Amino acid sequence: MTSRPNSDPAAPSTETAADDGARAYLRARTLVAHERLESLLPLQSAELSLATYVSTLRRFLSIYETLEQRLVRYEPALDALGYDSAGRRKVPLIQRDLAALTDSRWVAQPPARVAPLPPDWDVAHVMGCLYVVEGSTLGGVLIRRHVEKILHLGPASGAAFFHGYGSATGMRWKSLCALLERALPDPALRDLAVVGANHTFRLFTEYLSDQNHDPLIDPAAV
Repeated sequence: MTSRPNSDPAAPSTETAADDGARAYLRARTLVAHERLESLLPLQSAELSLATYVSTLRRFLSIYETLEQRLVRYEPALDALGYDSAGRRKVPLIQRDLAALTDSRWVAQPPARVAPLPPDWDVAHVMGCLYVVEGSTLGGVLIRRHVEKILHLGPASGAAFFHGYGSATGMRWKSLCALLERALPDPALRDLAVVGANHTFRLFTEYLSDQNHDPLIDPAAV
């Protein structure tokens, strides 16, 4: 989640975003929330430690468990639009990474409970949520490269989550963008998606902020 979810060199203005489509509309109206979240992530630090990496994965697990549990109710509608909910789940990937990396050496408090999504959301709100989630998957490519360089982790040894969909990551992002255009054809629906996207950004930001950080401690280092 460290790169904007497209490769444009600058964000479109709000005056042109409505004409450029749903993706540009969302991007222009969530840029501040996106940049705030990016500033919280420590995963591209040159001093990234295994403890920080594992702790961050644990927090991601709590967030994605909350999101995916609530999104189950929307899966029939999403799948009808062509989303492939089952094939895009992130929780199993994070669980696999933690199983590969966590051992009895690390001590940590249970993570705080993540606030659930609002119960009155409709599919348009959810599309905004998916814009954030899938944009995070796309941005994870940069994190994966850094984690591989600094911690020497790959998809089979603790970095499956940031590996995303492998060679299909870019294609699946384009598929999501096409889905946004189909599902959000007018400004009224796009405004609901903006609400959903900004809520999701806030969820990530609040839980990844320092006050909710659940550091791992190596007793041997104390």
